[in-house]
Amino acid sequence: MTSIALLILLFNTVRNAIIFNHVHSIDTEIDEMSFVSVLVPARNEEDIIEECIRSLCNQTYSNYEVIVLNDHSTDTTGEILARLTSEFPQLTIMEGGILPSHWIGKPHACHQLAMKAKGEYLLFTDADTIHDSRSISSLVHVAKKNQIDMLSAVPKQQLHLFWEHVAVPFIHTLYLTYLPHDLIMKNPNPQFAAANGQALLFKKESYQAIGGHMAVANSIAEDIDLAIRMKTFGKKLCHASAGEIISCRMYRTSHDVFTGFSKNVFATMHFDMHKLLFFVIHLFITYLLPFITLLFGIIIQDPMISIFSGLSIILTMSLRSIIAMYFGYPLWHAVLHALTASTFIVFAINSAIWCLKKDGTVWKGRRYTLSKKSSALVS
Repeated sequence: MTSIALLILLFNTVRNAIIFNHVHSIDTEIDEMSFVSVLVPARNEEDIIEECIRSLCNQTYSNYEVIVLNDHSTDTTGEILARLTSEFPQLTIMEGGILPSHWIGKPHACHQLAMKAKGEYLLFTDADTIHDSRSISSLVHVAKKNQIDMLSAVPKQQLHLFWEHVAVPFIHTLYLTYLPHDLIMKNPNPQFAAANGQALLFKKESYQAIGGHMAVANSIAEDIDLAIRMKTFGKKLCHASAGEIISCRMYRTSHDVFTGFSKNVFATMHFDMHKLLFFVIHLFITYLLPFITLLFGIIIQDPMISIFSGLSIILTMSLRSIIAMYFGYPLWHAVLHALTASTFIVFAINSAIWCLKKDGTVWKGRRYTLSKKSSALVS
């Protein structure tokens, strides 16, 4: 059964690799009549904020503004941003307001940015993203050409630490292996919604029509909830690979890898314990059980058990190899997939524990209680 399930997953991975949308870097000039607001929420980003802002302020697209919200940073983020304003006239710095009790930090920051924005298009991008000089042109070109209301762009992930190599590519496994990619854009059912909050381009009128970030004020997985609302309101959603024009390093320490994914896993399932349990069982049976049965087959010297278990392992490695090649990861990632699955089982269980705890967890200096109606309290 495991081998059959893996064959189906492998087929869908190959199919998605063929049809997955791309935002390519464009060399030709495009119509720049549309004013674009680039909106960056920043909280304690001193290690990367200057490189991010410089990349955004050196674009080939000329009709745009960059607004950065300094969300009560306690490091030197504010000083770096203040210095950059004298160099780039299109750059505006906002100081974030006090976080209300019913808001999560990032949606609140994005809401404040949207209220300040003047653009016909709104590009929300994280402070740890780096943009090619044609990033805005390329994103706007795709959005206009396809009449897209919300364009979710998947950056190339920069990996350095071992646990980054183990955990981060699982995001792309979800995109390429499990999602029926063509249904994201073509099927109006909100169940076929996906998004990557590191770079989201909205047509402003569509963003306002769905209620903007105010509608997802208490959402930890606000990107996915925005995508669901887009579909619910009959808007056009596109989820696309944008590795040619955007790169990102999500987490910079092993602790952040653990905390960041644990914070998000249960939220992406809308705090449904049944979905979480199914997720854990699926990962165990599909990716870990073949190794256990292979070892068992070797111990009892049963060649049939060993052969079928070995076939499942080969299929798993093939699946991960396709993902690695497609998203530009090293091929040795293929041998990590069982460890990746094990890691996400731990993340999922930890996420559920945090949900059941009254005090939740701390992320970027703020405490979040992971419940169906998440709340944020400033520590």
